[in-house]
Amino acid sequence: MLGFRVGPVAYVTDAKAIPPEARAALEGLEVLVVNALLPRPHPLHLSIPEAVAAAQQIGAARTFLTHLTHDTPHAALAAQLPAGIAPAYDGLVIEIGGV
Repeated sequence: MLGFRVGPVAYVTDAKAIPPEARAALEGLEVLVVNALLPRPHPLHLSIPEAVAAAQQIGAARTFLTHLTHDTPHAALAAQLPAGIAPAYDGLVIEIGGV
C-alpha cells in the first residue's frame, strides 16, 4: 500500500488492502481518494466493492474512487455508490475546508 495524508486529505493508491494501523492514521479525513480498479476482485488492487468497504470503515466525509478502468461507466458507477462516495474523473477539482 502507498498512501499520503496531508491534513484533512489522503491519497491511497496501488493498495490491495488498508491495514488497521493505516486506517487509524486516516481517521478524521475530509477527503479520501482511493484506488478502485474493477468491479471484481483483482490480485494487486482494491476492487470497487473493497474500496467502498474501506472508505466506509475510514469514514471520510467525501471519498473519490480513482484508477478505475474504462470497463466501468462513470454514470452507472456513480448511480450505485453510497452517499459520500463518487468516482473521480479527469479534471476533478476538490475544494477543502471552504478554500
